Amino acid sequence: MKNNAPDFKNIGTQLIADIPRYASVTALNFFQDSFRKQGWEDVTFAPWAGRKDASGTGRAILTNTSYLQNELRITQATARTVKIVNDAPYAAIHNEGGVVSMRITPKMRKFFWAKFYETKKTKWKYMALMRKNQLTFKMPKRQFMGHSKMMMEQMDTWLLKQILTRFKQA
Repeated sequence: MKNNAPDFKNIGTQLIADIPRYASVTALNFFQDSFRKQGWEDVTFAPWAGRKDASGTGRAILTNTSYLQNELRITQATARTVKIVNDAPYAAIHNEGGVVSMRITPKMRKFFWAKFYETKKTKWKYMALMRKNQLTFKMPKRQFMGHSKMMMEQMDTWLLKQILTRFKQA
């Protein structure tokens, strides 16, 4: 009598081996899509706060050099954990928001004067002449990576389809 039962153990082992690769690539693409969509998708879509000034008008937010987006990389992909990091020094403040405080140096004042002479915009003159030695501002939260229910639903859908497909083929 011939045994026509599928090799469940082999199908499961192969599926477990494929999950980390799919999950890590899906998460990386999901995070990079945040830059294209200009917002974060979790339960609902939350668009990023716009710019306060007119500099960079017509250009997407957080994409001046694309360095922030290009620094996303997969550091770990196992059956239990997928870890994606961003090594840009300013990634955390953009992703989480917060208060930024920076000391105004003579070199910065020199830069402000150079920008004023180049552009003739008074904002640069005011920055060069300001009496403060400390500049503090609030950076709005512009999340581009983290846990997302939408992303997890995409992965769950893929996994269910893979299970059904692989068992039908067996």
